[in-house]
Amino acid sequence: MNRLICMLALLGLVTGSIIVFSATYQIQKKHKIPFKTFGIGILLSTLSVPFLINELYKLGSVIGRRYHTLWEAKDVLSFYGSFLAFLGTVALGALALFQNQKFKQENDLAQSRIERINSKLFNLENNREKEKLFEIYFSYLDETQKIFDATYILGPPEEKRSIIKVFSTIKNCHISILSKKRRLIFLDQGNADNDFFQYIEEKANHLTEITMLDENQSQDAVSQLFKFWIKHGEEYNRKALVFITEIHNSIFRNNKN
Repeated sequence: MNRLICMLALLGLVTGSIIVFSATYQIQKKHKIPFKTFGIGILLSTLSVPFLINELYKLGSVIGRRYHTLWEAKDVLSFYGSFLAFLGTVALGALALFQNQKFKQENDLAQSRIERINSKLFNLENNREKEKLFEIYFSYLDETQKIFDATYILGPPEEKRSIIKVFSTIKNCHISILSKKRRLIFLDQGNADNDFFQYIEEKANHLTEITMLDENQSQDAVSQLFKFWIKHGEEYNRKALVFITEIHNSIFRNNKN
């Protein structure tokens, strides 16, 4: 019976220590006591237990009702020391687990930020590439406009270009159009089948055929050129507007998502 009582007393002592530590932490948390003060309180609580054990054994000797146990005060103190070591190990393990969890959260957050930054950089670079591609389309459109520009093809009135030079101007413009078209088809195969490409090819060939006349028929060729421009000028402007609108929607449609 005495041994059972002593074991219960020791268990109560340990439990009391845990309760004291827990209560002290809750008080610190509730009243926002500085950690320095909290640490001092824990230290004093821990150091007071050995003295409490010693005083209990002294009290038993004084009143003559000392428990007849198989262990003495030094054994209880040794057990208390082992118990504190156990608590320290558990606390360190819990601290390591907490730090690992916190590190994982911070690492996940940092990784998420990096991914967002990379995504923004990728989108920025992707947008720049799209803008460059759209600029090439505009350059192509500017080149096609030249074959519908009488001043560009015939030159100013005072220059009086020969039909051979007019033919050469149209041919060079056609070659430049084809060069830009091949580049666009290579860069943007999704729009390679746009009807506007075929439309320009047909009109450029038509202009070339008109100017494939000798010098004696130059006036007739110029007359046919003006008829061509009057007939197809407005049609070209309409098709060019539709073309560049379709290209813009095709290139930048993903930006709206």
